Amino acid sequence: MAYYNAIDWLNRNRKQVIKSDQGFTLVELLVAMVILIMVVFAFTPLLVGSIERIHYAGDKSEALYQGQSEVEVNIAERTTDGTHELTFEYFEDPEPHPDAVPDAIIRVTGGLVDVVKEEGRATAWLSGFVPSVPAINLYLSPLPLVEGYDDVEIIVMGRDTIDNFDLENADPKITTIYDKHGFKAQEPSLYGFTDDQNELVGYYENIPGGYDQYAYFTLSEGLRNSLNPYMPTIKWTLEGKDGEDIEVFVHTSLQVVLPHAAAVGSGQRLWISPNASNIWKLRSQMGSGLGTLNDIVWTGFEYAAVSSSGRIAVWNNNEEPRMSDQSFSDLNSITYGNGQMVAVSDNGQVITSYDGDSWNVNKITDNQLNTIGWNDEIFVTAGENGTIWSSTDVINWDYESPPDSENVSFKGLAYNGSYWLAVGVESGQSAVYKSSGDSWEKLFPKEVENGETVTLGYPGLNDIIHDGSKFVAVGDEGTIIESSDGQVWEEFSDLNLTNNLNAIDWGMRINDALHYIIVGNSGTIVTWNETDGWETQTGAGEQNIMGVAIR
Repeated sequence: MAYYNAIDWLNRNRKQVIKSDQGFTLVELLVAMVILIMVVFAFTPLLVGSIERIHYAGDKSEALYQGQSEVEVNIAERTTDGTHELTFEYFEDPEPHPDAVPDAIIRVTGGLVDVVKEEGRATAWLSGFVPSVPAINLYLSPLPLVEGYDDVEIIVMGRDTIDNFDLENADPKITTIYDKHGFKAQEPSLYGFTDDQNELVGYYENIPGGYDQYAYFTLSEGLRNSLNPYMPTIKWTLEGKDGEDIEVFVHTSLQVVLPHAAAVGSGQRLWISPNASNIWKLRSQMGSGLGTLNDIVWTGFEYAAVSSSGRIAVWNNNEEPRMSDQSFSDLNSITYGNGQMVAVSDNGQVITSYDGDSWNVNKITDNQLNTIGWNDEIFVTAGENGTIWSSTDVINWDYESPPDSENVSFKGLAYNGSYWLAVGVESGQSAVYKSSGDSWEKLFPKEVENGETVTLGYPGLNDIIHDGSKFVAVGDEGTIIESSDGQVWEEFSDLNLTNNLNAIDWGMRINDALHYIIVGNSGTIVTWNETDGWETQTGAGEQNIMGVAIR
């Protein structure tokens, strides 16, 4: 029944349904277009205004940017439009009466910086107050200041805020230098004052010009890298408008970098050098319970030293030496390679770390290991009873001990790009071995005398390096010898050294000149460079120095 009713309804309304399928009439389309045009005209001013505001905002931003840049330049150059005064009133009562008298009034003399910039239809006006305090810059030469430096003059340069401001008569002085903890480090003394840059030529070269005043101070030795950053505080006593003295303080910063060379030895002592040459300072005892520090290495960004107590000290920028929480058997040598610090010990252990905090242990032999080296491909370690091992990953080690070397105590390793030399002592005499592939052969040190080659018996050798062109080895009784091939050696006998020499390191000085540092017993430090030749340094004390590293 419902079905037939639906059919009947469709039949009665068929004409209306067909009419609706015919779409819009012409009149309806015209009406719709008129309405659309009216809407567009209604919103056109709004759209145009939005576009104009966008352009204006861009002009305003550009004007502000240019104005801010000019303000910063004027502040840096102390360019102001005259004398003004900024007054601060202080009340002990947190809610003072409107007529209350201030408990303290501070007046700051200065000048205004005014800048007006126009860009398109936008204008930016910026203004700022610049106190009558010099713009302070600190100048040191040579830069950077290296830990272990001697007394040095520092130059403080300033610009006036207003034309009639006389820095010289304002009693400038550095009141103190604070370390990173806010503690007083020292009080440099005023050495001189001038407004003529040329008067400072005798102290430094290439001093920046364009400053109104220069003051120079004596900075005493003793500032340390671990206490960076330092803040020199400079006090200027000014005369206010009412004749009152006003004290203002200006701060600048000072950085001290790690020393260019460090040496370690008995009594857990550390020696440092700012030039890796003729200046050495006994810095400190690195910590209790370390015993003798046997070796030290520069990793490229920090120093690491190993001790007879089995602990490792790592010394990084802005840090005191930090000690490993783990303790191993006596550690004798350390190197850095393939991103790892690698040390060896008395009981045949190899100890490795990527960060200097967490250490892994791998026991590879029962023999004592005395030395370890790295040549960009493999690690080699050697020690007592003629033992030699090699590895590419410090995990898997290959035994390479030469035959008939059970009486040899190896102390040093060096690589020349083609083969390794291992040096040590055998029956009180020097021992030199050369790697040939996977095997080692014994060399008998020789020297050419009067055109003839004679076999020599040097005292025991304790360390060796290759400087890119030749081997240099050091040993007992002041022995220093060099060789291009490990077979024929030349001895430096005119130094008259008698103490045992324990370690050698080499590097390139700032002027690309080759230099060596050799350390030994009873505080012996010997240096060599291409300009000055051999020099024996003093002042290192009576302690034995066991290891040295150049940054």
